[in-house]
Amino acid sequence: MGVISNGTTLLDAGALDSGIATGDMTLISTSTASSSATIDITSGIDSTYKEYVFKFINIHPANDDVSFQFQADVGTGTSYAQTITSSHFRATHGEDASSEGVSYISGGDLNQETGFQLLAGSVGNDADQNIAGILHRRVGDLLSAKNIYQTALSNNEISINLISNYQLLAKKLGDKELVKELTSQLVNKEKDPYELLVIAKNDLQAGHAHQAKAHLEQAITKAPYIAELYLELAKVRYQQGNIKQTQTLLEKAIELERDNQKIDVYQAKLLSLQMDK
Repeated sequence: MGVISNGTTLLDAGALDSGIATGDMTLISTSTASSSATIDITSGIDSTYKEYVFKFINIHPANDDVSFQFQADVGTGTSYAQTITSSHFRATHGEDASSEGVSYISGGDLNQETGFQLLAGSVGNDADQNIAGILHRRVGDLLSAKNIYQTALSNNEISINLISNYQLLAKKLGDKELVKELTSQLVNKEKDPYELLVIAKNDLQAGHAHQAKAHLEQAITKAPYIAELYLELAKVRYQQGNIKQTQTLLEKAIELERDNQKIDVYQAKLLSLQMDK
């Protein structure tokens, strides 16, 4: 009896075909953290392997209530600001077994954003708390991603972020019926300002600047105090060639923003516009 997948023989008479790669995993590098705010892995990750596995073991924070996060870069870059689209799920099991389960946490999502991806949050520094886990970098495993999204929807773990991210995946898979179904869910679901922001980012990525503008203006009407809305609208207006309004929107984002790091980014964008005049 044989097993054939997409024209390739995997098993023949119970034996693994000679054309299938086997062998142990290859250890590329090991990093030890000691009073470290960050750990950078800057070599050994290229196109040699289809899958890379990162294991983090006994990560014990010095401070209480901290987050463990991840980002990546390309080539020799060290800005660590790659665009991420993700959906965040959390598994819990109390020490006394009083609570357990798996839930979808929309606040941990990134939707075409360049921030750091949350892996673990609210980690304490007392002696019996630490972090351990495995992070996979896998090329092109879209079907597994689809199964995760579908499981979330089947368990009524639904948010605009999740539906929107699933819609992006469906487009990559070329599943037109699924795209149509998810688009209908997005249209019919009541949206808060942050959900409108997510939709606008997807609109802009798809080249629909007019729709992105409409969604952002709707969000600003609901929440005129959110700086990121003005930043995103500035991107839209810049693409549409309206430099004067782009500048005005950036100035408004700077006025409303309370995060000094983000203010620096906004000011750099504004300065770049002024220098281009």
